[in-house]
Amino acid sequence: LLGVTICKGEDFISWSALANSAYYSVVTFTTLGYGDISPVGYSGKLLASVVAILGLIYNSLFMVAVVRKYSRA
Repeated sequence: LLGVTICKGEDFISWSALANSAYYSVVTFTTLGYGDISPVGYSGKLLASVVAILGLIYNSLFMVAVVRKYSRA
């Protein structure tokens, strides 16, 4: 998930993998879905599906809050 890999017995974070993970999460969460990065395994696809659904829910809740705020006169 975070691009953590093992090299010579030590853990380190690959910053490019971390950046790609963050980019993919934002693109999925906002439901843009550019398609340039896609999950390979079943667990990745499941996680991407959950993140996309959460993105839809949070965007809907945000819109409800905005409409309620500005519909009161």
